[in-house]
Amino acid sequence: MNTLHPALLSLFRLTGQLAERASTFSTRAGLDEPIHHLLHVRREKLHRAAVLGLLLLTLLAGSDSEAATREHETSVVQTAHSSRGGAPASAPPSIQPEATGTTVSPGTASADTMLAWLKRQPGFPSGQGVQTRLEILRQPRTAHLAPCQHTEYVLAAGARLWGRVNLGERCTSGATWTVWHNLQLHVEGPALVARQQLAAGSVPQPADFSVQRVDWTRSPTPPLPIDTRLGGQELQRALAAGQSLHADHLRPAPSIRSGEVVAAIAEGDGFRIATDAIALASAGEGQSIRVRTPGGKVLSGLVEGKTVKIFR
Repeated sequence: MNTLHPALLSLFRLTGQLAERASTFSTRAGLDEPIHHLLHVRREKLHRAAVLGLLLLTLLAGSDSEAATREHETSVVQTAHSSRGGAPASAPPSIQPEATGTTVSPGTASADTMLAWLKRQPGFPSGQGVQTRLEILRQPRTAHLAPCQHTEYVLAAGARLWGRVNLGERCTSGATWTVWHNLQLHVEGPALVARQQLAAGSVPQPADFSVQRVDWTRSPTPPLPIDTRLGGQELQRALAAGQSLHADHLRPAPSIRSGEVVAAIAEGDGFRIATDAIALASAGEGQSIRVRTPGGKVLSGLVEGKTVKIFR
């Protein structure tokens, strides 16, 4: 504090004036002893008043100092805000994310949406009476992915649209990531179903089958069409009752079976010889076969119907 408080300064001045007057009065009147006593009492009172004033001044000075400090701090804060071109401090505004408008959330697409995309791809199962259904086995985790404005579906090279299918979803705008949907493609349609067990090597007949709707994807390949012609074919392996008929169940039935009596024909320039022979194996049309003549000679030739053209 560089200056005295005005009230205290006036108090000190009044004390000095009273002391001077009392000294003068005492000298002039010759009453040193009584005047000295009065001055002592007056000085005691003035001293107490001065002490009280000093205490009051100390309190006032402290209050002024705190007010000045607060005023200075407020000035500094306002100056700092002014230097940044801002207004006085206030509550920070909440952060609002910028809207992207076309943001796509991966993993939220429905099974119908993905099925519609799959139907446009080459190799998708189709046919008369065929119905497809897509089951979502597992959706990808997407909480950690960056926002994306556009995605597209992709299939791995060589992927087969049958049974278990992994469908990729790739971000093409706004981020770089690819996630995979684990799906099950069900394909239901009509099929030839065996009424009873059929043995390998037997020649199937239309009456051996009934037409039923089945899930085609239970087998690696689709079943044969219900209008398949069975003539000239045989089962290369047994077919259980209730099992649908597939292409890999059949093979061309042999025209000649082992042990069957066939006509063996040998032709040449100006001659033709025919004799009965016994087939030593089964063979189909155009295949090579060996036969034994009644004289025990073994000949080889090509199957043509129920005859064998002997090689020259």
